[in-house]
Order: sequence, then structure tokens, then C-alpha cells
Amino acid sequence: IEQEDLLHHLMFVDLCNEWPHPLWCPFFENDPDHLGEEGWYTDLSMKWMEEAVEIVRQHFPGIPLTFSFKANAQLETRDTGFLDLLEPHIWMAKCNNEEFNKEIKYDFPFFSPEGFEKIVDNAEKAYKSREKYWKKLLVDEINWIGKIAREKNIPLVTTECWALVDYKDWPLLEWDWIKELCELGVITALKTGAWSAIATSNFCGPQFHGMWSDIAWHQRMTGLIREGK
Repeated sequence: IEQEDLLHHLMFVDLCNEWPHPLWCPFFENDPDHLGEEGWYTDLSMKWMEEAVEIVRQHFPGIPLTFSFKANAQLETRDTGFLDLLEPHIWMAKCNNEEFNKEIKYDFPFFSPEGFEKIVDNAEKAYKSREKYWKKLLVDEINWIGKIAREKNIPLVTTECWALVDYKDWPLLEWDWIKELCELGVITALKTGAWSAIATSNFCGPQFHGMWSDIAWHQRMTGLIREGK
């Protein structure tokens, strides 16, 4: 593939989704290894990322490169200058040490509907019981990350975001509050002026019928993003 063709089609390349989550990079053994997806900032991890970026950049110097990872407190102090952009995935449900997920007792179970049953039983109810609080968590997180990016003079891109990580089109499951949070995330990110690209949610594929069918909402969000600076 000619590099010119790649540049025409690619905005950037994320060399590993949510580095160093063991689901996405089981080949990497961090030190210490108990940190999971929080541990992107260790010396071993930083060395691995920087070397990987350098190898790819030698062959494709014109393509912006990054690793997506969790934006925790170490983002303020760690040198991420070898990345061309930051790609934090930001969800209200994961803000403040996953406070919302813990409140609804959701812990990402695999190969079972148990987690979605907890979302159905608890998520909307928990959100509406403290709506202003959960919204503030999201807004504060976005503003904090935007501030860091401006200080580092590095662009931000977010491709997975704003409400919950997981949701389904189960019977009687409402999308209004999910869209409300996603809209808040889009508007807040745009106001910072720090984002180069913004997704509207995790749920914009046609398999999520409840959100996909709201054409007016998608058009409105797209319009806001295109008008943003």
C-alpha cells in the first residue's frame, strides 16, 4: 500500500486499543503487572510504546500515531511527547474510579447476560437519582483532560465515549438518558477547544437500533462537531 493512499484514508493509527488492557495486549507483561488498564504510565510500558511508535514512524512518517489509554492522574506528569495525539476513552460510568459502575454493581462480566441485567435493573434509576452529580463527574473529567492537552500542546481525539461502556436494545430499555449524557459530552469537549475529533457515543452502529433510529439527534450532533473549533 502506498503511503499516499494511507494518508488519504487514515486520520491516525491507534497502535493498541486501551493500552495495556490484558484483553487487547496479552503479549505485554507490565511491571508491576497488577495495574491492568491503569498501568500505561509505568517505565516498562512507556518504553514499549515509544519504541513501537518509532518503529512504525520509520516506515510511515506521515501518519499520526498514538496509543489509546485511560486518562488517569499520571497524564499530567508523564512525558507523552512521542505520541502525535492523545486518544482517551471517556465515560461517565468510569469517572471517579468507576463510581457509577460500582454503584450499579456492574463489573464487565463476559459470556453472560448478568451484567446487562444489572444495567436494566439499576442504571437509569441510579442516574436519575443523582443526575446533576453524574453529569458533573463527566464535565469535570472532560475539562481536566482538555486542560492537560492544551498544556502539553497535543491534540485530543476520542472515539469511545461519554455515557456507559455497555448498553443493549433490550425490551423497554430507554435511550433518552444515554443520548443526554452523550450530548453533554460532545458539547463540553467542543467548548474546551482541545479536541481534533469527537465521537458521539459507543452506540452509533446500526445494531443499536434505539439510538441509530434517531436520525435527527445524529444530524444535530454531527452539525455541532463540524461547527466546532
